[in-house]
Amino acid sequence: IGRSGVVDGRSAAVVFDLDHFKRINDTHGHAVGDIVLRRFAILCRQGLRATDLAARIGGEEFALILPGADEQEALVVAERIRIRFEKEEIATRRGTIDGCTVSAGVFASSSTGLRIEDIIRRADLEPQRHRLDEFGLWLRSADRQGGTGVVGDLVGIEPAGMEGRL
Repeated sequence: IGRSGVVDGRSAAVVFDLDHFKRINDTHGHAVGDIVLRRFAILCRQGLRATDLAARIGGEEFALILPGADEQEALVVAERIRIRFEKEEIATRRGTIDGCTVSAGVFASSSTGLRIEDIIRRADLEPQRHRLDEFGLWLRSADRQGGTGVVGDLVGIEPAGMEGRL
């Protein structure tokens, strides 16, 4: 990723949206909501390579930029974060929050010259997206005609170089 925010070569983006976050704020208060956001941010950053970027892009949305990653590698990262967040027990002064869930959009491209904001926008969740599974993981297929599609099964995927990243 250059200083201009342009990605060179193969890259992927994952955009996460914390499910039912408004309910957490309404039920437990904004201070607890902030704790949940901080904990998710930590989970996003853990295990990323030095070249990967993680950022909160607004409200309860977070984005990862994974230079050099393809769609399958990005799916593995997204699924691992989703699972870890769901299992997370977040301690607060008002008790423990657990069972939080997150949805994710994934976009991968081998094109050069794409801007980071374009990659994030393509990965962002959209209403016409098809649901992949009962866990709430949503996917965008990058280089298909029309740009929207359901991507295949995640079971047993452990791409080379991705072992133990999350």
